[in-house]
Amino acid sequence: MPVTNAMMEEAKDREFTKALSAALRSDPDSLMIGEIRTLAAADLAFRGALSGHSVWTTLHTNSAPAILMRLKDIGVEDFKLQDPSIMKALMAQRLFRKLCPQCRLKASQALNTPSVQRLRKAFGDDALEQCYVRGPGCEACDMRGVIGRTVVGEFLLPDATFLDLSIRGESNKALAYWVNDLGGVTLREAAISRMLAGIVDVDEVERWTGLLDQPVFI
Repeated sequence: MPVTNAMMEEAKDREFTKALSAALRSDPDSLMIGEIRTLAAADLAFRGALSGHSVWTTLHTNSAPAILMRLKDIGVEDFKLQDPSIMKALMAQRLFRKLCPQCRLKASQALNTPSVQRLRKAFGDDALEQCYVRGPGCEACDMRGVIGRTVVGEFLLPDATFLDLSIRGESNKALAYWVNDLGGVTLREAAISRMLAGIVDVDEVERWTGLLDQPVFI
């Protein structure tokens, strides 16, 4: 369903809200909202979910768990965010540049690089032969050292305990519960697994998930 564009932000939000209302009146089985930016759009999305529709949407956040805080910051009531029958899944993803398999270099060939030194500190000497850094470039990658991108993401199926911890502001406990009790895989862990497989380089992992030798609370 197309949404009438407008020049002013206030007019855009108004037209977007009207389109969402019209979509709900059409009684769809599923509803995909391009992006939630305002409380009005969020309210309509939750109204659809509360009335039995399957609702999908996107938000700008740093991680899957942060989606709850983003919705709370917009103004969505806590009782809606704490209901696992409404908040069924949270997902975050980033596109990582893939190393060119023709010219990539083993990390052991770049020992003086700070990121490789952190890799060695965090994962030991074996990782130096298992991981790669960006190469000088070749004909296969148009001299860029990278070719294409790969999705790295985290997928969270929340339960009542996770939602309650998150909404009460106990983010560290919620993260630990997700990883340890629900078997969650964070974006950082997913990125490191691709680094250890030689798909992405050390710098790309640190660019998106932080320095490798810095502890992360779980």
